Parts: sequence; structure tokens; C-alpha cells
Amino acid sequence: MSIFLQLRRVTHRVTTLGLLAGFIACKPQTSDPVADPEPAEAISGTYQATTFTQGSSPERYPVNGQTVTLQLKRVSATSVQVDVQATANGKYSPGQNLSYPDAAITSQKASDGTITYVVTLDPSTECGYNTLYVYTQNRMDYNFIPPGSPRCSGAKIRLEKQQ
Repeated sequence: MSIFLQLRRVTHRVTTLGLLAGFIACKPQTSDPVADPEPAEAISGTYQATTFTQGSSPERYPVNGQTVTLQLKRVSATSVQVDVQATANGKYSPGQNLSYPDAAITSQKASDGTITYVVTLDPSTECGYNTLYVYTQNRMDYNFIPPGSPRCSGAKIRLEKQQ
């Protein structure tokens, strides 16, 4: 066998090995997807009212020198105790301090991966009120029926999580 043929075979083997090594090295790294956080842990904390909305235009808190605070404490992986601190302030608050010792949490995952946690304070309430919607940006909407309002005529308080 001529030197030329032997050199060609060696070059071919080295090239083949080099390409194979390159394919192995360039294999995309895969990782397990990050698990969703436990609902109760993800939303536990203290939230302070920022705006009130009933109808079209939001009003900023404090209103009449008063505000609303919600405290969420873990009971189990899928439930929290919710304490609402609110003094009577007309339509701007539920009118009194309230406590829900074991409120159920459900999760809604959007196509972009963001999670909204829905906390049902009172399952017997109609029209979707007495419900919290907790967003991944540390914001919460508290939908409630203000004192003296007709059934299913509610309002929304937007709250921000305190750090």
C-alpha cells in the first residue's frame, strides 16, 4: 500500500472521530423543568391595598385615611388562613375584620408559564366574589361585595405584597 493511501485512511479516521466528538460535545443540555412552587408557600405573606375599583376608575389607598391589609398564612400545601384587617369605610372595605381559617387554593397556569392562584374565601358566595386572585408579580385582587351593595354587585381591591 502506498504512503498516500495510508495517509488518506489515517486522515479519514481522524476526521470521522473529530466529527463524532463534535456531535457529542454539541449535544444540547437538557434539564428537568422547574417544579411549580407549593401554592400556600408561594402566596403566604402580608398584602397592603393600593387601589379600589368599582365601576371604571380606580381610586388609590389610603381612602379617608384608611386602608385594607390581608395576611395569608399556610395551613397546608393547598390552603391558607386569610385574615382581613379592614375598618368600616363605606364601599372601600368589607366593613370589618374577617378571618377565613382554611381557604382553598387552586392554580391556573397560563400558556406563558405564569401562575395565578385563586383563593376561595367563601365557597357559598355567588358571582365569584369573596375570592382572591394572587399573581406571580406579588400582586393580588380581592373581589368582595361592599356592605350595603346589592347581591353580585362587587368591587375589587388591588393589593401589593409587602417584603
